[in-house]
Amino acid sequence: MWTADNIWQLTARAGDFASRYGWTWTQFDFSAIPTVTYQGVALQRSALAAPSGLLTTTVTDPAKAAPRDSEGRPLEPFVSAAADGVADGTPVRITGCGTLDDGSPVPAATCGRLSRASWRIRDEFTPGLGGSDRLDVYLGPETGPGFTDGPDYVTLIGATVTLG
Repeated sequence: MWTADNIWQLTARAGDFASRYGWTWTQFDFSAIPTVTYQGVALQRSALAAPSGLLTTTVTDPAKAAPRDSEGRPLEPFVSAAADGVADGTPVRITGCGTLDDGSPVPAATCGRLSRASWRIRDEFTPGLGGSDRLDVYLGPETGPGFTDGPDYVTLIGATVTLG
């Protein structure tokens, strides 16, 4: 999570911010930090920015600090899904996996995991990024730079779903 100035105003306003959200800001680190590691990837900082300070945080409850849907509910791996024009809470089943975006067949194990999951619409797309023929499903937190190389991180073309 990227945060910056004035986060302390938000935490003070909430009163119980750390217990409610599972994290809190700690302090600014003004040392010359050349890189920032984000989701396992080292990102280079400009030498001009290095003395400006980085806000450090402390996670007090990883479950509460988890990614959330547009209603503020924690995303649940192999449950949370997003679609436009479908009512919140609607059950979704992937009934056919179609093909991968390169036209190749979907590995049977991947299709099986996606098809067995009990997906439920819990979110909607940012306006302009979804569409009537798009479904995004939440596989779990990004665990590092190789997350998108995992067997379940796929784009399915021509997949079929059943609502309700």
